[in-house]
Amino acid sequence: MTYEEDTYSKIFNALKHPVRRKIIGILNEKPSTYTELLNRLEVETGFLNYHLDFLGELVKKDDGRYILSEFGRAAYELTKSVEAPVKKSGMTNPLDWKKSSTYISLILLVILIFSNIYLVYAYQSLSREKTNLINDSLLQSKIFLTKSINILNYTINECRIDLINLEELHDEVIKLSEKYKLLMYIDLQHREQWSQIKESADDFLIFIKDLNNKITAYFILESNMNYVNVELGQKLYLIKIKDDLLEIKRLIFPEEITTITMEGDIMKIIEISIILKTDILSARRAFNLGERGF
Repeated sequence: MTYEEDTYSKIFNALKHPVRRKIIGILNEKPSTYTELLNRLEVETGFLNYHLDFLGELVKKDDGRYILSEFGRAAYELTKSVEAPVKKSGMTNPLDWKKSSTYISLILLVILIFSNIYLVYAYQSLSREKTNLINDSLLQSKIFLTKSINILNYTINECRIDLINLEELHDEVIKLSEKYKLLMYIDLQHREQWSQIKESADDFLIFIKDLNNKITAYFILESNMNYVNVELGQKLYLIKIKDDLLEIKRLIFPEEITTITMEGDIMKIIEISIILKTDILSARRAFNLGERGF
């Protein structure tokens, strides 16, 4: 049974029992505590618990008091509209019961139709909001990744590391990692891939941080220097990292992002993320940074 069907069923069933109708009436008058409901109904706690559980989506708690939900108020209006003519006529004619039953069915049908329309609209609105959030995060991630690749490419072409560029790269990768984390939680369909990509981005971030610490210490000793030359072996590993990042960008971020495009490249995305982690480890050794940490 779907969520909507379960809610409709509870509305219908709630009106079948006089105690549940009385609970709805009491809560329509004012919010009530559990003890207040017991005193008004004069029933045992187990009996009250049963009917409160049965009401389900029709009631909710707010600051320790039970109140009617939107569905609960609809159920109350239905009960009131049916009981008013019943009390007035006294229901002495059996045909009146048949008319009342027909009237109840019509009202329930109206509630069912409008509730269904509202729930469909709410679901569509939530779905659009989630899609927009994912696409915005993808676009921002693409920007941060592109900037990171450009800075890394400059370092490779110049064969030197400037502290300013390294700090800028550090900031971009931090923002990139934060976006990957957000995508892990909003794009549950691809959570495993985002988790793997974020893990490799975090390794890259630690590498940059440790390299920044080492170069800063070097600048303190060599105050007349404002950059550090990159050796051939070090350059080769930076090129590998850059190529890994370019491949991740190609697989995840097309030229125009309109939807997530991971479906056909799940294994490739995981594979390239693992390769990136391996290349980062090799680069750490080339720059004498050790396995992890400076």
